[in-house]
Amino acid sequence: MKDLELFKISHKSNKGIGKKTIFIVVITIVLLLIFIPFTFYKTYKMAVNDILNSQYEFRIINIYDENEIKKLSPALRKELTTKKEVIKIFDRRQKRSSVQGYIYDLNKNDFMDINPAIEKFTPQIIEGNSLKDTNDIICPNNMAFGVFSDMNKNDLTNMSDYLGKNIIVTVPKLMYNNETGKTYYDYYKYKFKLVGLYDPSLLYSYSSCYINEDRLLSIAEETFPYNINEYEEITSIYISNYRDVKNVTNFLDQNGISYQVPYMELEFLDFTLILSLVSTIILTIISLFILNIYFKLFLKEKTPQIALYKALGYNKQEIQKIVFYSMLEMLLQSLIISFIILLTAKFILMAILNQNITYTGINIRISFLPVIIYFIVCLVFIIINVYFDIAKKVKESVIETINN
Repeated sequence: MKDLELFKISHKSNKGIGKKTIFIVVITIVLLLIFIPFTFYKTYKMAVNDILNSQYEFRIINIYDENEIKKLSPALRKELTTKKEVIKIFDRRQKRSSVQGYIYDLNKNDFMDINPAIEKFTPQIIEGNSLKDTNDIICPNNMAFGVFSDMNKNDLTNMSDYLGKNIIVTVPKLMYNNETGKTYYDYYKYKFKLVGLYDPSLLYSYSSCYINEDRLLSIAEETFPYNINEYEEITSIYISNYRDVKNVTNFLDQNGISYQVPYMELEFLDFTLILSLVSTIILTIISLFILNIYFKLFLKEKTPQIALYKALGYNKQEIQKIVFYSMLEMLLQSLIISFIILLTAKFILMAILNQNITYTGINIRISFLPVIIYFIVCLVFIIINVYFDIAKKVKESVIETINN
């Protein structure tokens, strides 16, 4: 008999099984419990990676000490530039790789960050945009000025209204009055043309604009505080990916060069992975015990049907397939239901989180791999029970039916 016909028979036989609903509910809950820890881990991991890679400060290795800079000989520089992890190396005489400015003509009195749009360093920013001129600037399509924690999306400034127009950026400089001995601020105004916009949720930053890196360095030099003794020689090494920073720092360690690099604690990330794995293994083992118990109850409840199939002339292989398809159908139903519940929960949660710009860059990533593995394990478990024990079950069911 064809498999399709056997599947139809198994589907009809499932309609009258009292344990079906319990089985589907239990397996659905187990699947969700397996989904949740891995989904949390995957979402957290991707969010951390996105933040670390989008915030260029985490991908810059700075060498401050003059003696350490001298150790970075031309030969070592050349060797560094050949490494795939290194994008660029350059020297500068200032402490800042970004400046804070104000845009008063937008009626915003809070600061904005101005960062360098380094070629190939921030591709998600400059893609689709072009900094053809040193006076060009790229800003978020929806911008928040200054401190914007817990700010609602409706509070953002729509920068598309200023696209193609000139904007004045004011950068303060701390000055010193020799006569009075007091410090004060002088203000330098720079005119830029807004030539492009980017999605700030990609960078977890709603107050950062990007300009030509040489122009930024000249502004930083011009607006650096009055005390010239605060200047330092700095050599910066730009890295392509945060995870690659360690490879370059290992190279510097081998050559005895001291450096500074921002570091983010990732032990919690590793802990969540271990916790997810352990919890999933425990849930898998428990669920397999439940599945085994249910399987015995399932066969016991289907005893009259198995005897009927035998009496109607179905052979052992056909009965095996009917029983297997019955279990497979319920397993698939549980999987589909868990998918629907999880996707619905994701949609609702994302809709809530996206109202606040603090969380708009977070995308809940559902981890399907562990559930797929569990599904395969369940299939293997069912196949073993069906195709190795069903002959005995069929014989027992026939004898039991005759005796009754």
